Amino acid sequence: MLRATEHDESGGWRLELEGRLAGDWTKEAERLWASAPIGKPRLVDLRGVTCADVDGRELLHRMHREGARFVTGGVVMKALECNPVPTVSIAVAWKSGNTSPLVRAFVDLVRKCCGNSKDVRRLTKQRKKS
Repeated sequence: MLRATEHDESGGWRLELEGRLAGDWTKEAERLWASAPIGKPRLVDLRGVTCADVDGRELLHRMHREGARFVTGGVVMKALECNPVPTVSIAVAWKSGNTSPLVRAFVDLVRKCCGNSKDVRRLTKQRKKS
């Protein structure tokens, strides 16, 4: 479940996300992001996000490219913000055996969020083949 709250104030627009940025919930966050006013500073508060799957991660990258500023809390969310590495690069690094702290943190986050989802099984299966 994801709770998304919009705050449209005179100084800027803020999207507060709490819960799982995963699955169909990512589409709701994406819908809200698409409706954000272009002329105002846009802030996305991620302090309440407990996990993000591949789609959620892609949405965060798109938001970043489109000028969002992030408010983060927790080690993993800070690592994701400070190291804007595309998900594809993380998947390639994981499959090639890279075990850097960022790659491990992201894979752990995906596992925590998605359990035994198709994306996690695909990543794990491809890594074993390598």
